[in-house]
Amino acid sequence: MAVGDIKSLPRPGRLGEAYYLWGALLYMKQLFRPKKGRMIGGVCAGIGEYYETDPTVVRLIWVALTLLSLGTGILVYIIAWVLIPEEPGGETP
Repeated sequence: MAVGDIKSLPRPGRLGEAYYLWGALLYMKQLFRPKKGRMIGGVCAGIGEYYETDPTVVRLIWVALTLLSLGTGILVYIIAWVLIPEEPGGETP
């Protein structure tokens, strides 16, 4: 592995682009809708992975907030479904 060779370094977890800043290798986290573990559109699963928490907890919080906001959470979910990109990669069976 050559110095500065980003492609040959392991990428822990679900991380996005890698770059160097003052000689230190940094990773930028990116929010994606995963292809595995989704229930409807993958929004809660993606948020759970981004914040490194269980997607079930995110789903329960989302449902509670939706009930408390008289259904506004449904509209927010649909908007998030459109705005959050799907996880890059090939098709999954």
